[in-house]
Amino acid sequence: MQEIKAPRTSSKRRNKRDGTVLDTFSNKPNTSGIQGGKYKPLDNAALAKIDQAAQRILSEIGMSEVPTDVEELLITNGGQKSSGGRILFPKKLISNALANIRRKFTLHGRASDQDMIFAGHKVYVGTGGASPMILDSKSGLNRPSTIVDLFQSAQLVDMLDNIHFFSRPFIAGDIEDLFELDVNTAFAKKPGQLDAIVFELAMALGRGLRKDKWRDTLPLASR
Repeated sequence: MQEIKAPRTSSKRRNKRDGTVLDTFSNKPNTSGIQGGKYKPLDNAALAKIDQAAQRILSEIGMSEVPTDVEELLITNGGQKSSGGRILFPKKLISNALANIRRKFTLHGRASDQDMIFAGHKVYVGTGGASPMILDSKSGLNRPSTIVDLFQSAQLVDMLDNIHFFSRPFIAGDIEDLFELDVNTAFAKKPGQLDAIVFELAMALGRGLRKDKWRDTLPLASR
């Protein structure tokens, strides 16, 4: 496994016109998001058809292989179990869920000024996917991704203002031990970039913690 180095905290270049030194980036993560809701390729009638089809799929086909605790929660709140063992979502359950869903929530950063607040038409763009392969920029061929690829992608995202949070886009295929994989993945993300980092381990480590202690341990959106 290759050694990875911590990123530079500053970078400068000279202005070609007058020779003055300029900062190439400020290290201030962009969490303002962008205002969405303007692009509307479908009219209300088309949206209604999609909504009706989705509700029919949920109520008539449902889901299989639902975890036991999730199944119990759904059944308690009006879900049903088909003869084939699939969990069905009656339309009343769907309507109640949509009516009571939160319209605003916060993805916490290491500091409050780094939080991402989801509300209204605010849109945030981030990475993800956990791909086992990467397109090598030098050879032009696909190859298994490594821990260095993950680290460097975190650094890249940190410099891109149009990407607001970072979630693992690659798997460190050069680490076989699962525990070492998790630890090194978290390490590669955290010092590798400053934009919001979504940790897959956050929920597991954060269970049972008081809400006011989440930021002090492992925030859902860490910087």
